[in-house]
Amino acid sequence: MSFRSAHRSPSNLRTLIHGGRSARLSGALLGLSLALAALGCRKPAPAATESKPVATASPAAPRASAAPPASAAPLYRPAPVKGHQSPVGPELVIVPGKGVGAIRFGTNLAKLQQLMESPCDIQTETRCGYIRAASEFTLNAGVVSGMKFHRRDRNVPQAPAAGDQYYGSFNGGMRPNIMFSLLRDVVIKEFGAPSKTEPLTGPDGQLQRDFYPGVILEYDRLENQKVVLSGIEVVRSDVAIDPPKAPKPSATVPKQPKAP
Repeated sequence: MSFRSAHRSPSNLRTLIHGGRSARLSGALLGLSLALAALGCRKPAPAATESKPVATASPAAPRASAAPPASAAPLYRPAPVKGHQSPVGPELVIVPGKGVGAIRFGTNLAKLQQLMESPCDIQTETRCGYIRAASEFTLNAGVVSGMKFHRRDRNVPQAPAAGDQYYGSFNGGMRPNIMFSLLRDVVIKEFGAPSKTEPLTGPDGQLQRDFYPGVILEYDRLENQKVVLSGIEVVRSDVAIDPPKAPKPSATVPKQPKAP
């Protein structure tokens, strides 16, 4: 049989047909396997439901407070307390022209210390000073010849090296309602106008002195610019000023309404 005849025979034709189909099926399976292998090597895409990290905003830095305007006035801060704050010793009422409490001009040193309830803090032949009680007495031949009282925080002249350097709180005042650190306007309203005024200087803002019969009132200008009563000096005088008296209550009895 020739080569051409063999190819044309029915049996050979079926063999060729089946062989071609097998070859094509094997090629398709091989291509599918290669495609699946390629897909398996790829990185899987993230699922649609997977949430991406959200960038959080960092907290804003606090804003610096606005600087006060240059024209704003500085706040006043009270000066620190220098002298003893609480009053010590007996309560004393200043009597113009006469003395203070039971102490009078001519009182001897021993009696003075007894009435002040303690020895002098500063004692010389001419001076007996009580720093915390803010009281100064001048001595002449062993008896009181002058007396002066101060507001708290005034410097003590010739103060001892160890101890208080500033006067404490005076335990008292002067009638009718005069006490240290009152404004000058208030003192004049209560005590009346002075007969004379003269300037005064000193380390505590001393400003001026007002003269009255039997007493001299001294005023200091404080750091807050207020002028306050800061010193009271009693001067021996037989014509002392009479403090104003409080008005007497009315003796008139209100009428009762008549019964209808």
